[in-house]
Amino acid sequence: MDQHKMLARGIQFEWARKAVLKGYKLIFNKRSKYNPTSGFANLIAEEESSVEGVLFKIEDYRKTDIYEGCPEHYKKIFVDFEWDKNNKFQAVTYVAQESYISEGLKPTVGYMRHLIKGAEQHDLSEEYIKYLKDIDVLEE
Repeated sequence: MDQHKMLARGIQFEWARKAVLKGYKLIFNKRSKYNPTSGFANLIAEEESSVEGVLFKIEDYRKTDIYEGCPEHYKKIFVDFEWDKNNKFQAVTYVAQESYISEGLKPTVGYMRHLIKGAEQHDLSEEYIKYLKDIDVLEE
């Protein structure tokens, strides 16, 4: 979510805006290749849930695929985001491959710092930022 991290990775985007993905829940069950107890973000379908996040308008996905480990670690799916009550946008997001999913994982402090920074940059709701800040993390 952190637009500065996107740019530092050489990922160019036309625009970025906050959005909501309904019918999904954010969890951290994607196993890290560096630390088997560390979890990265993943989305699971859950009818009553929603995920706040940031849409980036990207023309070339090759660099994002590399950083997300696609197609080995994550796969791309198309979903419908809302950025206000009247605007829906079909976009690509990444979900973990089944072979990299484990239960009982926690994100690292640094990983959550990146997510929270992006949430604050894009003015996600106070409730959602609090939710991110309250997630149990691994000390680095």
